[in-house]
Amino acid sequence: MELTYFFDTYAFYELIKGNLNYKKYEKEITIITTKLNLMELHYGLLRDEGEKIAEDYYNKFLKF
Repeated sequence: MELTYFFDTYAFYELIKGNLNYKKYEKEITIITTKLNLMELHYGLLRDEGEKIAEDYYNKFLKF
C-alpha cells in the first residue's frame, strides 16, 4: 500500500538538502502539494542557488 503525504516547502527543502530523516520519503509514496508551495520553493532556490537549479526542481515537482 502506497502512502500519501502533503509536502510543504520545508519538506521539499529537506529532501533537496539530503536530510537523512527525509530519505524514507523519496520512494514509494504519493506526494500532494500546492502550486504556492512550489512557487515558494522556486523563489528560495532562485535566490540561493540560481535559475537553473530553481527551474529544475520546480519542473521535477510540478507533477505533484
